[in-house]
Amino acid sequence: MRCQYTKEEEKDDDDEEEDMPPKFVKQEQQIKGDMAEKVLVVGGGGREHALAWKLAQSPQVQQVLVAPGNAGTAGCGKICNSEVSVSNHAILAQFCKDHHVGLVVVGPEVPLAAGMVDDLTAAGVPCFGPSAKAAQLEASKSFSKAFMERHGIPTARYGSFTAPEEACNYIRTADFPALVVKASGLAAGKGVIVAGDREEACRAVMDIMKDRAFGSAGETVVVEELLEGEEVSCLCFSDGSSVSPMPPAQDHKRLQDGDLGPNTGGMGAYCPTPQVSQELLQQIRDTVLQKTVDGMREEGTPYVGVLYAGLMLTKQGLKVLEFNCRFGDPECQVLLPLLKSDLYEVILNTMSGKLVSSAPVWHQDSSAVTVVMASAGYPGSYKKGVEITGLSQVQDSGVQVFHAGTALKEGGVVSSGGRVLTVTAVRPSLESALQAANQGVAAVGFPGAVYRRDIGHRAIAHLNPDRRGLTYKGCGVDIAAGNKLVEMIKPLAKATSRPGCNAELGGFAGLFDLKGAGFVDPILVSGTDGVGTKLRIAQACGRHGGLGQDLVAMCVNDVLAQGAEPLFFLDYFSCGRLDVDVAAAVVGGVAAACKVAGCALLGGETAEMPGVYAAGEYDLAGFCVGAVERGALLPRLGDIQEGDLLVGLASSGVHSNGFSLVSKVLQRANLDYSSPALFADSGRTVGDVLLTPTKIYSRLLLPILRSGAVKAFAHITGGGLLENIPRVLPQELAVDLDASRWSIPPVFSWIHKEGGLSEEEMARTFNCGLGAVLVVSPEDAQTVLCQFKPNEEAWIVGSLVHKQQGAKQVVVRNLKHRLQGGGPAPSKRIRMDKGLTYKGCGVDIAAGNKLVEMMKPLAKATSRPGCNAELGGFAGLFDLKGAGFVDPILVSGTDGVGTKLRIAQACGRHGGLGQDLVAMCVNDVLAQGAEPLFFLDYFSCGRLDVDVAAAVVGGVAAACKVAGCALLGGETAEMPGVYAAGEYDLAGFCVGAVERGALLPRLGDIQEGDLLVGLASSGVHSNGFSLVSKVLQRANLEYSSPALFADSGRTVGDVLLTPTKIYSRLLLPILRSGAVKAFAHITGGGLLENIPRVLPQDLAVDLDASRWSIPPVFSWIHKEGGLSEEEMARTFNCGLGAVLVVAPEDAQTVLCQFKPNEEAWIVGSLVHKQQGAKQVVVRNLKHRLQVGRTAPSGELSVNQNKNFHCNSETPRKKTRAPPREPGLERTNASCGSPVSRVKNHTSSSHPQLQSAPEIQTV
Repeated sequence: MRCQYTKEEEKDDDDEEEDMPPKFVKQEQQIKGDMAEKVLVVGGGGREHALAWKLAQSPQVQQVLVAPGNAGTAGCGKICNSEVSVSNHAILAQFCKDHHVGLVVVGPEVPLAAGMVDDLTAAGVPCFGPSAKAAQLEASKSFSKAFMERHGIPTARYGSFTAPEEACNYIRTADFPALVVKASGLAAGKGVIVAGDREEACRAVMDIMKDRAFGSAGETVVVEELLEGEEVSCLCFSDGSSVSPMPPAQDHKRLQDGDLGPNTGGMGAYCPTPQVSQELLQQIRDTVLQKTVDGMREEGTPYVGVLYAGLMLTKQGLKVLEFNCRFGDPECQVLLPLLKSDLYEVILNTMSGKLVSSAPVWHQDSSAVTVVMASAGYPGSYKKGVEITGLSQVQDSGVQVFHAGTALKEGGVVSSGGRVLTVTAVRPSLESALQAANQGVAAVGFPGAVYRRDIGHRAIAHLNPDRRGLTYKGCGVDIAAGNKLVEMIKPLAKATSRPGCNAELGGFAGLFDLKGAGFVDPILVSGTDGVGTKLRIAQACGRHGGLGQDLVAMCVNDVLAQGAEPLFFLDYFSCGRLDVDVAAAVVGGVAAACKVAGCALLGGETAEMPGVYAAGEYDLAGFCVGAVERGALLPRLGDIQEGDLLVGLASSGVHSNGFSLVSKVLQRANLDYSSPALFADSGRTVGDVLLTPTKIYSRLLLPILRSGAVKAFAHITGGGLLENIPRVLPQELAVDLDASRWSIPPVFSWIHKEGGLSEEEMARTFNCGLGAVLVVSPEDAQTVLCQFKPNEEAWIVGSLVHKQQGAKQVVVRNLKHRLQGGGPAPSKRIRMDKGLTYKGCGVDIAAGNKLVEMMKPLAKATSRPGCNAELGGFAGLFDLKGAGFVDPILVSGTDGVGTKLRIAQACGRHGGLGQDLVAMCVNDVLAQGAEPLFFLDYFSCGRLDVDVAAAVVGGVAAACKVAGCALLGGETAEMPGVYAAGEYDLAGFCVGAVERGALLPRLGDIQEGDLLVGLASSGVHSNGFSLVSKVLQRANLEYSSPALFADSGRTVGDVLLTPTKIYSRLLLPILRSGAVKAFAHITGGGLLENIPRVLPQDLAVDLDASRWSIPPVFSWIHKEGGLSEEEMARTFNCGLGAVLVVAPEDAQTVLCQFKPNEEAWIVGSLVHKQQGAKQVVVRNLKHRLQVGRTAPSGELSVNQNKNFHCNSETPRKKTRAPPREPGLERTNASCGSPVSRVKNHTSSSHPQLQSAPEIQTV
């Protein structure tokens, strides 16, 4: 129903307009004098409905007229429509006088630009909005850009043109992506074209200026720099001198969910935006809003009304995209519901200059979401007159519907425009507001309606990143938590420092100086191990620290078995979701144990692998390197003889082997870990006893080993007494042990009785009280025993005898008797007929032995100079002198392959993971300039599938051959209960060496102007797969689905399983030439976090993504996952597997050395780092990901790129930084997102880098 107000006859008005500023005080008195009972809102969209709705809530307003209005404002309480002409300002003024309208509020921009406020004010009708001159901020983009330039308001670089040829020349010659073309005048929100390249931008200029696509609005065009970042809308009330900001909002311009589809006038908005902090909002107020109002006043054009600043939050800081001189649509529909104050009073205070004393008040604990419902076909052609139903039911649900393109027809509501309705909900949280708005939309009967369901998705991801799945953190990999862990670990690791340890954590690999440790002619000894299913007990009991000692002990004791002093240690910690406190407890235990063992904790890997491990679960692996002088190497097989005695060292209990069997025993005994341990000291639980840490023998044993009295040392680990002692003996000798000669801890008697284990099963599975066994001559035995006392229990436990043909190599006499003679009686229950076995509990030692036999020829094929050991001993040996080193620094790295292994397991393709594992470690070692020497792998699984394990380790061996390093050995850990059938995890450990003078990075040589040479990746490599998996889910794809973004015939699995590149063979000669100053492996942390790890802190990186080829898989991930540019650059390599730092004069030579075997490009340069700036800027990445173009063909000319670094008005002084000590990282990864343990040279602030000049190709 319409009000009685109708359009009056037009009459001429020859009165001259008075060009004068509004008389605020006079207007306020006039409004108050007339009681302002009637208000007229000009406009007919959703914004105007919201304005009328809010004004009608004021007790001071009797009636709100809307001209022309829509179906929603046609007759609703105080609100009704008017047919008065709004284009003829004289008629409108007379109408207001005749009908006692005390205030006019102008909604759209066109009447404001046409001078409606000026004309009504001159006629004595109070009108809210800026004058025509002030409205130029929106009506003329050319004026607006010049104004911002005059007043120092941050905005994109631009040019303004009246000739199309000049505009196109500017586009082609600008040293930045001048790809945004705007018609300067008002073009109904359609006059902006964001071009994909320069040619498209020039075509847009011609369309606007020559073909007059937007009429007179395009007589002048503005060409702007393409900005990348987050877009927000910040509005304020302005009384001409002061501003009062509204809560920040965010519009959604794209038609479809995920910010896909064509641009529109806006498909929804939300408010407030959590991305804009109070500090940032204050910055916006000071540097944009207030500065604009001050500038307008200084230029004699006071700005009174609503000022809308469209902002882009870029890496370089906030930039103004545009100004609007009124409320935005649909921002108005989320702002006004959050306004606590009376809008009518706010407008009066604004017009009377009282904002400072009477600022508007907003609801602080609520969020608003509005969802636009558009006609089918919008923003193209669409049908009108579609009937809309269900509106009253929506209103009853507490959701407000603001009408836009609607009309009344035969008593019903029909569509009459493109954007038809805006459904707004206000709730305590953004998520609940979106849910309510979406429910409201679903209740509206509007056939064919187009709308989005994800309004506010960026804010929801910001507030609840774990629930979005389109950021690395949202996919379960929390780099921030990893950083926190690193900070907690730093002092613990530092406390383990020892002579020879010259690196802190934080580089790509750990360094160790053998000469600094006092070695003359050392043989390197390396060992790897885990703690098995003992970690399940620790997890169940919530006691994690002791596992650190178990891990160190298992590796260090193996290294001792070769007579070596343990030098340094690295750990691998993999989990489903990183619990910082748990990880810190584990690694803290590792650090404490390293101190006990006398080795340095150089670093490690934290692999966060959602989907591989359940909540609260994790696995551990350790890697230890030691050294022994050539003449002191154990065992001395030539000296061992019949009659030698065996000295046994006491264990602390079960140590770290046999826990799968122990768990079954517990089940048999109906005990849990909190049950009293009746076989132990009073007050101890079963968990207490089982979690007793493994003994570390190094401090006490090393002096004895150095004395020469010990001929061999056997660590009693997995395989128990029966399999470990023979590993250090000649084959013609056998072992005669007498169990009555040593003390057997009661826990073994309890296991034996409760589990019904045979004597042989006990001896093959457990240490049975002996943690280590030494071989000594009879004359030295007593001396050795005395050296252990009183610190360590030790006994003469047996002797060596001649092995008879067909006889066992180890006989343990009196073991059953001793086991039966201690501990409590068995529990009263029905026994199974058959005792437990280790194999029956899921650990098949025979299968493991079969795997070793299959691996031997593969490992032997990787042999290289310096490699003098086969698989089968306690540790792997490497001879540095045999490898040709004179004064080497050792370099070590450890890594895994993250959740990429889940894809391999799902596809049944395991071999490629071996190359991934080797590449991840070898490339880290290369980053220090080192040659990879040897490799060890750790393979843990639920049940050993020999064929699968052989495929994986076969891939490791093949990759070692490619990398030029020897596969010295590894660990296969069968852990039933930790991994499901068919699942496994991998970790790798690589040691390399570099002559002291060739160590990288050469921080003292790196300087401003140096160029960056990028080496092509093969694809995703081995990082970011937790995120990739979520993208696959969103795209409804399987690994067997065709990869439409790749070569014909390839599946998604084919593309994702492409192995990581190994760069050693090609790169080592180039590194040795001295032309490379630094090498950054682009691993977890992507481009943003890895390059700074090799740079001085005073330098920053300027990368240009248009300079290299980006594999299509990254464009697909970016598009399907809706990932931000920064998320892509921080998670993935984006086509660059490694980046080298070279001097400009060496760049061309380095490039030529790579071709034709490897794709390489000059991808950027080093620039001076401004204070507070970010250390890495990647230009054109979003554009390249969206467009998917390849890099220019041919080499990049170094001569033409000598000024690749950023231009500046004044030359910057070239600086050199003192060298820092590089070291090994601890990384946090679903694929290894790097988190440096001690030093992190990445800045988190914004850069102020100019764009680099374009590089020509030859």
